[in-house]
Amino acid sequence: MNLSGLSVRELVAEHQVDWIRDLIVVYDELDLAVGRDPHPAAGEFGGHNGMGSILGALGTDEFLRIRLGVSPERKVTDG
Repeated sequence: MNLSGLSVRELVAEHQVDWIRDLIVVYDELDLAVGRDPHPAAGEFGGHNGMGSILGALGTDEFLRIRLGVSPERKVTDG
C-alpha cells in the first residue's frame, strides 16, 4: 500500500492513461467515519502514505481521488 505509486505509474504508462480524464483512485482513511469523504486540498494526501506515493510517482495531483472513511467507531456528522 505505501508504495502504490510504483504500480499506478506502471499502469498509467502501459495503458497510456490520460490521468486527468481517466484515472480514479479510491482509498481508505481510518481517521474518518464510515462513508465520509472530505476532500483534501489539491496536492495534499492527508498523511496517507499510499496516496503520497501515487502523487510522487505521477508528479501531479491532476486526477480524481475518492477518500472514504472506514472507521466504524466514529460518529458520522454533517460538519
